[in-house]
Amino acid sequence: MILCRYTTSERCIELIKDQRLYAANPVVDFNDPFEFCLGTVGEINREDMDRHYRNNLRPRLSADLQKKLPEDLTNEAWETLKPTYKQKRKQDNEESIKDAVEKTIRIICFCDPDKIKNGGEDILLWSHYANGHKGVKIYFNTEHIKTISENLFPVFYSEERPGIDITDPNHENAEEVCRSIIQTKNKSWHYEQEFRWIIHIDECIKENGRMYIPFLPEAIRRIDLGCRCNKREDIMAVLKENKAYKHVKMYDALVHEHKFALEYKEIELDNL
Repeated sequence: MILCRYTTSERCIELIKDQRLYAANPVVDFNDPFEFCLGTVGEINREDMDRHYRNNLRPRLSADLQKKLPEDLTNEAWETLKPTYKQKRKQDNEESIKDAVEKTIRIICFCDPDKIKNGGEDILLWSHYANGHKGVKIYFNTEHIKTISENLFPVFYSEERPGIDITDPNHENAEEVCRSIIQTKNKSWHYEQEFRWIIHIDECIKENGRMYIPFLPEAIRRIDLGCRCNKREDIMAVLKENKAYKHVKMYDALVHEHKFALEYKEIELDNL
């Protein structure tokens, strides 16, 4: 499968030299504030709330205050505490999932070039991820990246956030919900046509607090230079230094003469 990444010229040079991709910590690195924000499924019942009151809230009070309060919640207290308790259960679930994700996985994001429209999504992606068209778009053949085919998933776009059943104390569907959270974004992100490669941290190379995944030079199939590329000669030079990259095709992204679109012109190999 051929997928692409939009990135800066500096990162392009770095990954060509080091032959590795940065594996992001999704909890802290991603730019969407709705990552790992759960929707709410289920309603808190009175029995569950009474048990929480008896086992968790009431024991924290002083002995004198406990004597003055009923052993079970009054109807008025139930209606008052219900929204707060529901929100607390939701927050606890979110923090639990974030903690598990941060301790166990990293993610590398790609785009599907076959579904990105020139003149629309393509221009936005260059602007948002390739330093305002000063960077590059790199095409990868995923067959040459270890283990990727086993853990590569498309992102689904939805108006609704995945939710976990707050009435289920055992979280029997927690793994399914966690996977759904990682794979689901709002429809406004549809232009990215994103794929996410989910990687266990044990597969990563750890260096200075960051994590990486190595790839073979054959994995890079093509590099497009942005219409404002600020490291054009440097990128060409680093490719030329390593003969393992001699198969890589190079293209210039050029502003179309009269359309809101980009034209891609192949760079003659003699120019490398």
